[in-house]
Amino acid sequence: MAKQIAIDKLDKLIQKAQQLVLENNELKLNINDLKSQVSQLTEENKNQKNQLEDFNQQNKMVNIARVVSNLNEDQKKSIKQEISRQIKEIEQCIKLLKH
Repeated sequence: MAKQIAIDKLDKLIQKAQQLVLENNELKLNINDLKSQVSQLTEENKNQKNQLEDFNQQNKMVNIARVVSNLNEDQKKSIKQEISRQIKEIEQCIKLLKH
């Protein structure tokens, strides 16, 4: 009788171990699915950040265009000259950095 009780307990332990192995496998699959989702969402997030940056740049350009369109010709000419001066200065800096 004691032998049968021991066998029954072992059978229950084996069943429990098998159940735990199945649960473990299911959890591993779930983890892999979640990792895949995280990877996909991370990529989407990166793309959306890039899109947002592009939209922000476009918005800046629209705002600049709006301001410039309200300037008179003398102001526009002055701004163009200042931009040209700054570009030349930047080009000079680049040349110095290359040497």
